[in-house]
Amino acid sequence: MRKSRQKRASQPKFPPLDSTDDIEQLFLTGVAQDDRNRAQRAGWASQLAQLMLRVAQLRTRQARGRNTAHFLARLAAGVTAAVTTVTGGTLIAHLHGPAATVLGLVAVILGVTGAVIAATRPGESYTTDLVMAAQYERLWWDIYGFGTTKLIAITQADFASAWSGFVERHEAISSTLGPRGG
Repeated sequence: MRKSRQKRASQPKFPPLDSTDDIEQLFLTGVAQDDRNRAQRAGWASQLAQLMLRVAQLRTRQARGRNTAHFLARLAAGVTAAVTTVTGGTLIAHLHGPAATVLGLVAVILGVTGAVIAATRPGESYTTDLVMAAQYERLWWDIYGFGTTKLIAITQADFASAWSGFVERHEAISSTLGPRGG
């Protein structure tokens, strides 16, 4: 249990920036105080920061769904194997009466539960969640790179073009058919 907590603690946190204020300040550090477009760039930084936080939330949701489904599938497989073993043991031991009935009902319930989990979250959903989380994270880093390297000296047309590209990628990822419809 401790190793599990230590492993999670040593993994880098995503996203590395928690709030729009943190992101905006990072983006604006390169903009000169006397820049006549500072207010406009601050607005752009705010837009980018808000989109980055939305993308980070969606990435986290996809990762959480994938991890939960993976855990439930492993749990269902393990429990089903254990119950099957116990049920087989009762047949070999010639267990009769109420104990055999209870064990049989538990086996049926666990088997149906395992089947429901497998039917509601097939392996394809796991893969879709994995791909979508990676795409969201890549979009997040692309926006981050744009904000930290290009926001300083772009024109309004350049920003509009980049913004359209980011929004289109966000919509394309979100429209990917997944277990929850995107």
